Amino acid sequence: MKLTAESTLPATATGAQSRRHDRDLQIARRLDWRYLLPDPRLGRLALIGRPEGVLLEALQLFSEKLTVIPSSAQPAPPLPANCDVAVVCSSEPAAVALASSALRIGGYLYWELGATRWRRCHAALRKHGFEEIKVYWCRPSFEDCLEMIPLSEPSALAFALSRRLGGTRRRLFQAAVRLLAGIAVPAGVVSCRSVVARKTEESSSS
Repeated sequence: MKLTAESTLPATATGAQSRRHDRDLQIARRLDWRYLLPDPRLGRLALIGRPEGVLLEALQLFSEKLTVIPSSAQPAPPLPANCDVAVVCSSEPAAVALASSALRIGGYLYWELGATRWRRCHAALRKHGFEEIKVYWCRPSFEDCLEMIPLSEPSALAFALSRRLGGTRRRLFQAAVRLLAGIAVPAGVVSCRSVVARKTEESSSS
């Protein structure tokens, strides 16, 4: 019988390798949102808030330099001012001010919002110098995201929401979603929203 290198390893070793591979894949996929940026290399990165799951580990591995900034810290710690990317893990619009202070002009913000009211979050982004604001539905969740659906594109949203329907019901539902495209999507339908925005100017409150 011919033995391969893998077949001679103890079952415990191959099992550990498999678990490590799954873990590495989970860490890498947690940062799939970076491909929404013009440059997926994270470079100098600021993390605002308290990340959950594997996000912190993933950012430590894939960024050039990581600065962690607790959003509730009083007084606020010294902030970098030349970061390429700021990741916000807080539902409070005040965290956007910290992200703006840490970013260079032209840097990008990635904000995991959840079901927070969008109107006040959008106002905070505008106030602190962000433009090119795009909102995505992370489905089914941030941790286990399989697809990021742009909420500004009615056809993509209609397709995602009607996927389990068929025939006439699907066509009618898709038409209704496109018709209501200008109305905010209820948080109960899209509970995991993320935002990508570019800093184009200094904060109006600075």
